[in-house]
Amino acid sequence: MKHWIFKLFLLSAMLIGAMSAQAADKKVSGLVLDNDGEPLIGATVQVSGSTIGIATDLDGRFELTVPVGKTLQVTYLGYRPASEKITANKDVYNFTLSPDATSLDDVVVVGYGVQKRSEVTGSISSVKGDQIRDFSVNSVADALSGMSAGVSVTKSTGSPGEAPDILIRGAGSINGMPPLYIVDGVKQGTGFNFNMRDVESIEVLKDAGSCAIYGAEAAGGVILVTTKRGKAGNPSLTLTARYGFRKVDTDIKLMNRDQFIQAKAYTGVDILAYEGVTSASELPDNDWMDTMYDTGQEQEYMLALSGGSDKIKYYVSGGYYKEKGTYLDSSADRWSLRVNVDYNINRYLSVGTSSYGSVQKTNPTRVGTIYTNAIPFRTVPTWAPLDDDGNYSLAPSYINGPNLYGNELTYHKRGKDYGANFLGYVNVSFIPDVLVLRLNGAYKGGAYDSRIFSEAFNFRSVSEPAWMESMAGTSTELTGNATLTFEKTWKDVWNLRVMAGVEGNKYDAYGNYIRAIDFPTDMAWSINLSSNTAKEAKDFPGVGRSLSFFGRVNFNYDGRYFLTANFRRDGSDRFGEKNRWGNFPSVNVMWRASEEKFIKENLPWLTDLKVRGSYGILGNDGIAQFLYARSFIGDQIIYNFGGNNEVSGWGVFKVPNPDIKWEEVHQGDFGIDFGFFNNQLTFSYDYYNRQTRDMLYNQVVPLGSGINFYPEDAVTYMPINIGKVLNTGHEIAINWRQTVSDFTYGVGFNASWNRNEIQSLGENNAPITSADGINRTQEGHSIAELWGYKCIGIFQSQEQVDEYNARAQAAGQPWYWKEKTGVGDLIFSDINRETGEHQGYVNADCQDFIGNPWPKMTYGLNINATWRGFDLALQFQGAAGFDIYNQVKMYTQRFGDDGNTTMDIYKNSFFGENGLTDQPRCGFFEDGAWMGDASENFSTVSSFWTEKGDYFKLKSLVFGYTLPQHITRKASMERVRVYFSASNLFTITKYSGIDPEIAGTSTSAGSGTSMTARGVDTFNRYIPSRLFSFGLDLEFK
Repeated sequence: MKHWIFKLFLLSAMLIGAMSAQAADKKVSGLVLDNDGEPLIGATVQVSGSTIGIATDLDGRFELTVPVGKTLQVTYLGYRPASEKITANKDVYNFTLSPDATSLDDVVVVGYGVQKRSEVTGSISSVKGDQIRDFSVNSVADALSGMSAGVSVTKSTGSPGEAPDILIRGAGSINGMPPLYIVDGVKQGTGFNFNMRDVESIEVLKDAGSCAIYGAEAAGGVILVTTKRGKAGNPSLTLTARYGFRKVDTDIKLMNRDQFIQAKAYTGVDILAYEGVTSASELPDNDWMDTMYDTGQEQEYMLALSGGSDKIKYYVSGGYYKEKGTYLDSSADRWSLRVNVDYNINRYLSVGTSSYGSVQKTNPTRVGTIYTNAIPFRTVPTWAPLDDDGNYSLAPSYINGPNLYGNELTYHKRGKDYGANFLGYVNVSFIPDVLVLRLNGAYKGGAYDSRIFSEAFNFRSVSEPAWMESMAGTSTELTGNATLTFEKTWKDVWNLRVMAGVEGNKYDAYGNYIRAIDFPTDMAWSINLSSNTAKEAKDFPGVGRSLSFFGRVNFNYDGRYFLTANFRRDGSDRFGEKNRWGNFPSVNVMWRASEEKFIKENLPWLTDLKVRGSYGILGNDGIAQFLYARSFIGDQIIYNFGGNNEVSGWGVFKVPNPDIKWEEVHQGDFGIDFGFFNNQLTFSYDYYNRQTRDMLYNQVVPLGSGINFYPEDAVTYMPINIGKVLNTGHEIAINWRQTVSDFTYGVGFNASWNRNEIQSLGENNAPITSADGINRTQEGHSIAELWGYKCIGIFQSQEQVDEYNARAQAAGQPWYWKEKTGVGDLIFSDINRETGEHQGYVNADCQDFIGNPWPKMTYGLNINATWRGFDLALQFQGAAGFDIYNQVKMYTQRFGDDGNTTMDIYKNSFFGENGLTDQPRCGFFEDGAWMGDASENFSTVSSFWTEKGDYFKLKSLVFGYTLPQHITRKASMERVRVYFSASNLFTITKYSGIDPEIAGTSTSAGSGTSMTARGVDTFNRYIPSRLFSFGLDLEFK
């Protein structure tokens, strides 16, 4: 301990005296040229480990004063750096820099292998780990936000540990089509369980030519994650620490006590009389937003050791991540450990491992109620969460909901999720660089142990006995694959690479669930303590088997003409015998025009030009096993004779579909890539046409089948293949990087335009409507467009109301909309959607499409810069051309059945002292009684509540400073960096709801609503938060 205190003291002293400690200086000059003898303008000439530096002039010359004994280093974008030590007897230092082809010949990870970037024939986006290292993200999907064209990342919740919604090139299926995540060559989860600081690089495979090698699970795209590995050299120990705090990001402010009492008086409710007091001061003035939301915290610590020799290399890391939510009593913790080892036995044989383990502990908000994460509208400021005795207070007589504070704190969860991933590989080079065999064996294990105890409570209007749920389970997944690769080059121009492989997968899982009620103690963690003998118990076995054969051929001539062909044949136990196997081919072609002699000689500034195209078929088997087979369950009430004689017997558990088959994505892609000025400026463009055929969909089983009544947990849907959906779009990516003197900066912009269209929905083309009726999926439209009545105005006078009612009466109806519709109520269009004609009154036949939740354009802007030890990174994200149904206004502009609201209620027509406004009335008096929303202005889904959701958001900001090495090395530290980071700093939008970054209202693929319920902003949404954090990076060698 004393040793470390001394080092820290020494470091502090050096920071104070650094500016005064200088070596003997001398003036030097020189010239920086390329291999052809041409001057390099703007090359950086700098003293290593210091801020002393200058840029070369128009002739490639430089002159500066430097300390003797230090090293002079020259860097220039696209060239290999050069350096030389400063000596007392030398004044002129000339440098010749050689081109660095790394920007083109960087190794890019592809399916079951790697390729030079210059030879990649598909549409692949790359993100380096250094680009995202300090972004406060907890999943791979989160890290890709705004980083890659065609990748739409939407994080609509601030719940701890929650992963965002991610789509690659649009919604490909009504039943959901997530991307496949591959980590170090094997399938692995990359959500909150994954340590993002272990990431070396991320590749996003978007076109079918790149994805087809993964076949059955690649329909939604493939994301390849490569983790860090050791490098030859001295051991390096790095320590990272970060701490931050979160605040909810919303302008919603509930009424205080006096505002609430006054507003309720305008609805005819005397709160003082209800409470039996004569003055408002006798009542509490509680802000339930402050009660339920608080400052969240986030902390992260990681220790990593890496190094090795030419024979063996290693990387070991351990990390801890904790997120305390902004909502009451919510949090998530993760512990992780990674060990990556590579061992070269000789030039013919190498082996290695990639191991990762994690433990997660989550404490979510109470689940299964409408109050989960809710903005506390179902409260009133005249109600304190605790009574004078410190107990949870009872709800006032005018509130029919629970005490939200007590509702949350009586819900307790204990438990953890465990994950273990192990990959072992063997590389056998029968003929080095010509014939190579690679064998991979992977184990993925998981376990969970969760116990939830809910205390008994009685909040007057809502009460519940104590109950407990206990869940536990394990899963194992074994994957083995072997690939044999042959590569040969003839006459230095003909190159052929052939890869063939086989892969098998075996998955087994088992879980159980037990529930009991009535516990005699206030707190219990054992089911055995229940005083009720009736207990509910279930178990959940799971199995999965697959077998695949695949291959790839890469051919190129003279580095100019390229052909890549992939083929994969997958077998899955999720389909019956006649549809068990699926074939997934693809082909890519590319012309690297920049290698043509006539371009090289005439366009020297054009570094790279590639024209490419691909076509392929991808698969999706995203359903449960054995849904093609019949199954029964015993001991169920099936028959009843004469109303008295019930007979128990075997019942059908689900409706099988023996014809269920693979969902297929047929995708074509055309792209062009440019690189200018030694790839200082790059530009890429892609067009894609992506059609999903035979979509997998879980069709709800009608009541007449008799299945969804007995038993309680029967499968109430059956899998079917239903219709087609088409996604077409354009993508661009532009990047610029430049060094000016000792200032280096980069700007990247990407954008994508996507159009989604349902081309058919099976034999009868029946539309699919979401459970709340707000979304409708129909042929000729996008998935889950907003559906409701079209609002054409607000009634301005009683004469206008009478005129519309007269039209209805002429058409045989008593009124145009509702009996109580009057001045200040919304006017809905009476056009019949089938006939296109005015029918004189409004009913369900007048409902139509009122908005599209899918952005026409999504984009990202990334800016980074470094200067004399300072570094800055900005990550922006935006979307345009989409609509949001703002259901939150149902609560911010009116009192519901009970509870509170905001001062926005005074925007409504005829509320309080108001006359007619541009907002509908929320109620009126009739015969002295408040009628509430009698015309259903707020409860009717209509275009009045649809808003444009366009936004531009600063997603992440990082600002750091790295101390000069000549200072840190005196304290035996190779690197010391401090930084500040922030998330969700600001959003530019005209949307008036919680946050325009919103995805679906359901993510349950099993219910078939993951894609069919989108773009609805609700009050029970965990409010997104703004994060500010500070970090420290230390490296020792």
